[in-house]
Amino acid sequence: MRHATTAAALAAPLVVLGYLVTSYAYCEVKRRQREGGDRRLPSATIVSIAALLTTTISYYAIDAVAPRATTSAIAVFAPQALLAWESVALWTGVAAVLGHTSPVWNGFRGGSGLPAAAIVAFVYLPVVLIAGAAGWFTGMLFSKKPRAPLYSALAAAVSVAWLSWITTWSDAWGVVLGPESTVVTVVAAGIIVARNQADSARQLV
Repeated sequence: MRHATTAAALAAPLVVLGYLVTSYAYCEVKRRQREGGDRRLPSATIVSIAALLTTTISYYAIDAVAPRATTSAIAVFAPQALLAWESVALWTGVAAVLGHTSPVWNGFRGGSGLPAAAIVAFVYLPVVLIAGAAGWFTGMLFSKKPRAPLYSALAAAVSVAWLSWITTWSDAWGVVLGPESTVVTVVAAGIIVARNQADSARQLV
């Protein structure tokens, strides 16, 4: 119980860290670009590094302080339980996506969220990333609408995460595919869609 309590107490600060670090990294790169700084390193690269760094910190921090906290709260819904450190790392990744799309230091106007989501998926949910990539190329092939690849990619990613849950199929690389990984995928996709819709609304004004 003590280990689980420690993990719970540390989880929220780590998730907030994921948001703040990624948000700051994006805003700092954009500020330097506006001031005529070095443009050779794109913001997508910096955002990806920030997201990877914070999720890795979360993973190992929870593992160090709570090695016996073996499951997350969402594990009660299905047998595909995540380890506590995997759960916190994934939610830190979601916070990093939010930090990219809605950075607090830039009036909550940020980027697409895709670089942060892609690097987190690559490390923890590779099958979901592959499905998203396939959906992206399918959208490019069969639709001329500019946002079709994004929506088809997100739809494919969410669908594969959900199917992996209901078929109790576990990934050999990355975390166990189950209820929590599906929720994480849906939330991240929702953040990206919301950012895209906000950009569309601003263009129409």
